[in-house]
Amino acid sequence: MSLYKMYRERTREAKVMIQSMDGALYKALFSGGVAFFEKNVEYINSLNVFPVPDGDTGTNMHLTIVSGRNEISTLTSTDLGVISKQLSRGLLLGARGNSGVILSQIFRGIAQGFEKHKTADTKLFAEGLKKGAEVAYKSVMRPVEGTILTVIRETAKDAVKIARKTDDFESFLEQVLEAAKKSLAKTPDLLPVLKEVGVVDSGGQGLVILFEGMLKALRGEEIDTAVIAGDGDYVPVTLDLSDFGFDDDHEHDAYGFCTEFIIRLHERAQKTYSNEKLQKQLESLDGNSIVIVSDDDIVKVHVHTEHPLQVFEIASTLGEFVTLKSENMQEQFEKQKEHNEPKVQANPQGPKVAVIAVASGSGVANLFKDLGCAYVIEGGQTLNPSTQDFVKAIEEVGAQEVVILPNNSNIILAAQQTKELVDIPLEIIPTRTIPQGLAAMIHFNSESSVEDIATGMNNALENVRSGQVTYAVRDTTMDGLTIKQGDFIGIDEKTIVSADKSLVESTKALLDEMIDEDAEIVTVIAGADTKVKDTKTIYEYLVEKHPDIDIECFDGKQPVYNFLISVE
Repeated sequence: MSLYKMYRERTREAKVMIQSMDGALYKALFSGGVAFFEKNVEYINSLNVFPVPDGDTGTNMHLTIVSGRNEISTLTSTDLGVISKQLSRGLLLGARGNSGVILSQIFRGIAQGFEKHKTADTKLFAEGLKKGAEVAYKSVMRPVEGTILTVIRETAKDAVKIARKTDDFESFLEQVLEAAKKSLAKTPDLLPVLKEVGVVDSGGQGLVILFEGMLKALRGEEIDTAVIAGDGDYVPVTLDLSDFGFDDDHEHDAYGFCTEFIIRLHERAQKTYSNEKLQKQLESLDGNSIVIVSDDDIVKVHVHTEHPLQVFEIASTLGEFVTLKSENMQEQFEKQKEHNEPKVQANPQGPKVAVIAVASGSGVANLFKDLGCAYVIEGGQTLNPSTQDFVKAIEEVGAQEVVILPNNSNIILAAQQTKELVDIPLEIIPTRTIPQGLAAMIHFNSESSVEDIATGMNNALENVRSGQVTYAVRDTTMDGLTIKQGDFIGIDEKTIVSADKSLVESTKALLDEMIDEDAEIVTVIAGADTKVKDTKTIYEYLVEKHPDIDIECFDGKQPVYNFLISVE
């Protein structure tokens, strides 16, 4: 049984409730949420409405919250305001996809609610959730009900009512989780496409799972799983709440070593050991912030000291080490200060204007570069870049002004968040597809101002119609079509217009739907898995059927989509 569970059992027996949450507990609860979320990533991805191989809501949310967890993992402060602020920053930097960005904004609002508070009761936590919902709604230009936004808004509203009736955090979170589940269950009634496909909103489901993980952590349930670290490697993470209640606020104690260990007492030491005796020994070494918890033959110790080796020597005479660590608090203190790094500045000696685009596939990336794009971020469907990726790209190009082409509707919000992290004239063109991005690049003039370039690019988007061909990952009925797993489906903007076992036939049907009497240029970009003979067949079909239209074909080498098509 973990020390935390022992503690919880004793507090229950004494009828003691957890009525206050500090930064250490908040960090532990969020870490528990991350660990539990990891187990459910693929399930959340499977809730994608379209039956295409790009369901990445779970992946985006997971990478976002891992970034937040990593941001606070080395912080030792127990100040709730400090921890929540840095968590918010980590989520912002790692935000990917619409779901990840909205989630980051929820926790940004929560951080604003916790600002200047070292601890929170259930009422303050509820107000934080309410603020989180408000900030999230403001971050989206056209909020859609039946999504994660609805779930957080309705949950926060219920949380305020719940907090008036209980100051026990465990009871509070239990009821908040139930409120979130009820709101999630209603999302198909608010968004018809969810009901048509028979799923709940994937982003809302992700939020519910995060809350559920936080509750599991509060209850002391062990969560032992593998999570994706910042470098993409898999590492084991075991949630350990046994240090609950330790005072790690180093604001006035930023020197020495934060030393922690667990020992199993020798049989002979059990007869004479006492917490008070050990505390006096640690105090003799100028130890402070001392916390000692013992249960039978197990002793957990936390101390700040300039002499960690001598502390370990004393402990070694009592028993064998189960765990031990000692961290330089001055180094951690410096790391905390680094979190307030200045924003990226414009480079007066750099290019006047640089364009940064998001694209997947070497052929597509080369198309953008040939049109004058300074930097291409590898990404798109199934690989949404984070806000931090955009910040790094802006630093790399070192320009006076920057234009960003997201080229995917699920990347626009992450790109927009970049404005908060840089101090440079920046325009985000809301390109939702690769064809729109390429059309925008045609209007790029490196000598114009960023405002004029943005105006020309935005106007260009109005004349582009985008299509794509991919394969179905499941059986479904949608947009009046019966779709079988493995069928090639043609999508005109957001509507599935064709489904066929033949790639060529499905593509032809899509082209017939997209090309009208006003069409002047048709561009076909072949994907990495598309055979040359199929591309040639499509080209010949277009030339024969539309002799007066300019036809262009390129080898984009993009994944997921066999063809990307634009009609201008």
